Amino acid sequence: MKNGITVAGNIIVDEIFEIDNYPNEGELATINSLQGKSTGGALCNVIVDLARLDPGLPLQAIGKIGNDVNGQFVQETFAKYANINQAEVGMEDVTGYTFVMSNQGHKERTFFTYEGANRELKADSFNFEKIDSKIFHIGYLAMLSGLDQLNETYGTELAKVLSQAQENGIKTSVDVVSSFPENYPVLFKAAMKYTNYCTINELEAEQATGIQLKDENGKLIEEKCQAVLQTIKEMGVKDWVVIHSPEKVFGLNEDNQFFSVEVDILPPEKIADKIGAGDAFCAGVLYSAHNDQTLAEAMSFGNQIAALSLQAKGASAGIRPIYQKG
Repeated sequence: MKNGITVAGNIIVDEIFEIDNYPNEGELATINSLQGKSTGGALCNVIVDLARLDPGLPLQAIGKIGNDVNGQFVQETFAKYANINQAEVGMEDVTGYTFVMSNQGHKERTFFTYEGANRELKADSFNFEKIDSKIFHIGYLAMLSGLDQLNETYGTELAKVLSQAQENGIKTSVDVVSSFPENYPVLFKAAMKYTNYCTINELEAEQATGIQLKDENGKLIEEKCQAVLQTIKEMGVKDWVVIHSPEKVFGLNEDNQFFSVEVDILPPEKIADKIGAGDAFCAGVLYSAHNDQTLAEAMSFGNQIAALSLQAKGASAGIRPIYQKG
């Protein structure tokens, strides 16, 4: 019986700088301090969240790092968790890195990233006959140039990988990044044909479907969320589509039942920073799916894990074991 979760995708080392304000182009902003170095990206954030959430959950990482100081830092970080298997983390080029400008006024952050070794993650990096996980999660779509290439049969190389996972009895999960190249809708639609669980935010959902989800004041247009979920589901998603936003979470399950869950909004003084909160939410949903919970339970659990992430500096520092019923 398949067990555990394989997490693939971007491996990034973040260097986080605290600033008081983000400048306009051509202006100056002062860096108050270097908050520190931490692992980041879809693979690192989600797999470490899961490892901290449940030390007994089998986890496998598939990605690329460089043979450099940052690559060693990633290896040392994963090695802290006995349940992370990093045997399929290969060495190519230079480890991807990001300079994160963390605005201490409103806790938002801006990213300047270098893809590095992540571009070497390609379809031939995966051998699903050797993977015995229950779920295969990969991110970020539109930020993995080796897998965002077009493929005549599947649409994209990422879609081919997802198809191979499903053919080997593994459920698939996809996350995207809030960066929208011109071909983003094409990349997204191709991947959804071979996806079991899609967990994204409201901006990513809006860009994927062309349906506006924010009004002129930046407020979520809740009455349109069900239509957006249905549009994504009709692209081929087999089980769950989830849209998370700061105000509310919406989802459509395997039977096309619609759910919405309120978000317990933290007061500003309790938010340390917002880095990795979306990945933490995704980790909560994945953990619930692995444990055969319902979509409604998964959405609520994802909110709990995201709240833990928000209350500590860094993507995963606030995550601790919280076991679900059942």
